[in-house]
Amino acid sequence: MSYAVSLLIARTKKPHNIGETLIKPCLVECAHLLVGKSAESRMKKVSLSNNTIKSRIEYMTSNIKDQLITNVKASQWFGIQLDESVDIANLSQLMVFVRYVYNQGIEEDFLFCRPLERTTNAVDVMLLIENFVDAEELDWSRLSSICADGAPSMLGARSGFAELVKRQNPTVIATHCIIHPEALASRTMPQLLKQTLDCAIKIVNYIKTRP
Repeated sequence: MSYAVSLLIARTKKPHNIGETLIKPCLVECAHLLVGKSAESRMKKVSLSNNTIKSRIEYMTSNIKDQLITNVKASQWFGIQLDESVDIANLSQLMVFVRYVYNQGIEEDFLFCRPLERTTNAVDVMLLIENFVDAEELDWSRLSSICADGAPSMLGARSGFAELVKRQNPTVIATHCIIHPEALASRTMPQLLKQTLDCAIKIVNYIKTRP
């Protein structure tokens, strides 16, 4: 039961102590009213403390990661897509997504997220990727493609991230993220079309920021 409750808390992004301060008292009361004292006493034995919820979420996260790494290793080829953005603490975060073959189909999953604590150049990005690949014992020769934005630090011909990856696997294909050329195209579009696009963006943002 503690795993099921921990999963719900993680999905709703609630504080871990809500299990002990709210959820468990509600379960105990419901068990007492619906079933009886025997069920109430059993429900009280279920641990939903802050530490328990934390450890359960960490275990489930680790298990999901292990399953993903196993599936990627079993795939003949896999590709990665990189996205670098700044969080609310003004710290650059590198997010990496993976695409691989699984059960005769193509799967896409979130691979990992790591902070870029010093700079966001190609060397720092490559260092994070290398550390992850080496730690998880992934095979560079199975990396078929990488996708990133068109910044020189990512796709530069001499010192970009793509060029550093090709030193590990010369057959890697580097492509631009589809959003990047669209963003460039929006800068030169006619004014009337630009106003329509801006209006659509405002509507989407308005809907997304409200329940």
